Amino acid sequence: MATYQSTNLRDRVATINQHWTPQHVLTLNDSHSLKLATISGPFIWHCHPDTDEMFYVVSGGPFKLELSTQASSPEEAESKGADEVVELKLGDVFSVPKGMQHRPVAAVPTGILMIEKVGTVNTGDREGDERTVRVDEGRINNFEQEETTQRLDLHCKTVAKKMDNSSKKHFTFSQTV
Repeated sequence: MATYQSTNLRDRVATINQHWTPQHVLTLNDSHSLKLATISGPFIWHCHPDTDEMFYVVSGGPFKLELSTQASSPEEAESKGADEVVELKLGDVFSVPKGMQHRPVAAVPTGILMIEKVGTVNTGDREGDERTVRVDEGRINNFEQEETTQRLDLHCKTVAKKMDNSSKKHFTFSQTV
């Protein structure tokens, strides 16, 4: 089995059967999660108070990000509507600033990649809404955690062998990811 594998985003998004259900692709620097989803129709107004949210169009499209730059709540955004709209076509990328009320709307099925802080839910400040999806971020680069732990263990043992005895006492690593 190969130690490292790539992921083809277009192939992976094509396997997603249900719209608005993000799936974990990988974790970057233990702090940011890359998630794929297919979207169709309007989502709910929401914001992410503690993180920006990046969108990249992987397939299909275009789709629109409705932004309510003045609204302080999803209810206010819903009643006032968007005061800006950003259209994203295939290959386009856009980052919604943290705290900004937004709503993705896709007239046609669209595959998107999202990058956001680990633990961020798709409904942001509307967590608990019927569309809230908790993504299992326990996978790294599409490998099961146990396989990843075994690879890291092997890698760390190899690195430790290369280190001289004086520096070994400063080298520690975790058995789990």
